[in-house]
Parts: sequence; structure tokens; C-alpha cells
Amino acid sequence: MFRTKFEDGEEGPQITMRKILNLENKNFVLAWIKQFKETELSCEWTKTKALEALRLLIGDELKEELLEIENVDIALNDLRLLAFPTRDLKSYQNKLSKIRKIKFPSYMAYYKELINLKNKVNVCLKDEDHLSDESLFQHFQYGLPKEDQRELLRAKCSTIKEALSLLETFEQIETVFQNKKFKSNDYKKTLL
Repeated sequence: MFRTKFEDGEEGPQITMRKILNLENKNFVLAWIKQFKETELSCEWTKTKALEALRLLIGDELKEELLEIENVDIALNDLRLLAFPTRDLKSYQNKLSKIRKIKFPSYMAYYKELINLKNKVNVCLKDEDHLSDESLFQHFQYGLPKEDQRELLRAKCSTIKEALSLLETFEQIETVFQNKKFKSNDYKKTLL
């Protein structure tokens, strides 16, 4: 547990962080690094204190990997690179180019997986090479069925947010009609 501080110096709430033992769960690694950085800011740690905290919160295997590093920012970057080596970039890019909405129960589930893959690709890249929102929108559109692509063109959607809103509305309308159709069929059966 770590005690946070407010800008006026007053003590804030305590933050609990889980220890990171290995790098198997990639999403956990990303979330953990993000939480560590936020905790570092909230607690107003010096770089030395942050490095101490980092060493307390990582498993023995990871400590060995980061043993010689004396800068917390470099240690966090190395932790990220250990979890997401550059050699994995092609695999993530390949998955991103092959993702299709048809494999997901909803547009939101499809979108969340796109974001997950985008994050994995970006973690392997330098900041200046990160996937842009426009590029992600192209991947989003490409993975949709042709009818959905046409609807987005007709509606002149220029962002994923606009497209997602439109497609989810269509999805809700379709669900309502499916339910009404199902209920009317049940009603007809009871009359027979």
C-alpha cells in the first residue's frame, strides 16, 4: 500500500498495487505499468523512491532482468520491451489486419479487440510510429461486413466513435425487430 499526496501536501488515500510476477498476461502488464506511473505521480515519489517501489513490486525473475538499471523510466520501458518484444510486432499487425466483426457478438466487442491489438502494436513501436486514429478507423471499416461499410459511407462517418454509434443503433433496432418477430410467431402458435 502506498499513501498518495494532494497538491497542497495533504495526505491522500492509500493505493494498493498487485505485484507483477511474470509477463504472461500482456494486458495486465500494460495496465500495471500505467497504474505504477499514476501511483508514482500521485504519491510524488522521487526517482529513487519510485525505483525502490518498482523493485518491491516485481517478482524475482523480473528483478534479475532489471537488476542493473538505476533509472525507473528505463526500467519500466525495459519491462514493457520484455513483455512486448519487437519480434512480436508482425504477429500483432497480422492479427490487426485479419480481425473481422463477424467473429464478435457485438460491435463494441469488435471495437474493444481492435483497441487491444492497437495497444499491443503501439507498445512494440516508437512513439512517433504509433498507429493513428485514422489508421485504426481504416482497420475498423475493413473488418466490417460490406453492408456495414456501405452504411458508414452513406452516413459519412469520419471517426470510429461516429461509426460505432451508428452501427450500435442499427444493432439495437435489429434486436428489437427480432424480439417482436419472435413474439408474434409465438402468438400465432398459441392461436393454432
